[in-house]
Amino acid sequence: MDPFGWDSQLRVYFVLHDRLYRRTDPPLPSTVAPKAKTKAKKAARGSRASKRRKLSAVVEEEDEQDGIVEELDVPEEKEEDGLGGATWECIAVTLDEYNAFLDPLRRSRNRDEKDLITEITQQVLPELEKHAEALERKKTKERRELEALQKMATAKRWSRIAGRMEKQKEVDEAEEAERRKRDELKMAHKEEARRMKMEEVCLWDGLFGLS
Repeated sequence: MDPFGWDSQLRVYFVLHDRLYRRTDPPLPSTVAPKAKTKAKKAARGSRASKRRKLSAVVEEEDEQDGIVEELDVPEEKEEDGLGGATWECIAVTLDEYNAFLDPLRRSRNRDEKDLITEITQQVLPELEKHAEALERKKTKERRELEALQKMATAKRWSRIAGRMEKQKEVDEAEEAERRKRDELKMAHKEEARRMKMEEVCLWDGLFGLS
């Protein structure tokens, strides 16, 4: 896997399956230059609580005038992790994450960072943009399908409501017609009773010569 570029801190960047990784190498070990009249000796210090070993190198330098003694501690030995002490980070996966990473670098004047921006812009971003556009089209299609289903469900619901309303209207109209029929029949009975009463009066008047 070839490096994709470097930043101003000489951290190395790699792109694998459109994912941006950053490798930070460990600092170079410092060396102690030998001095005249210097003695070096190593001592092992054990700790029962931590069961970790620490090496210390004691360098004694006797100054003829002041008699100064210097002591240098050697860092603890770390277990080998197979990465040579380097630290790996996944920096960006999505288009938004890439842009968030590149935005601060766009103002940089460092040649390595400018080259890194160019490589990412030309080789990685176009594919991510295509993927983002395809994903947006898919989301738009799914949203439209959902809206169509919702409209269909709403239409069916309103159709059922309209059916119930139409049926209720028919029931109301039938009840109204029945009520009018009862009222008309009642009025007819009243009219018939009034007519019969008037005929009875006329009959009695004829019998008694009152007319």
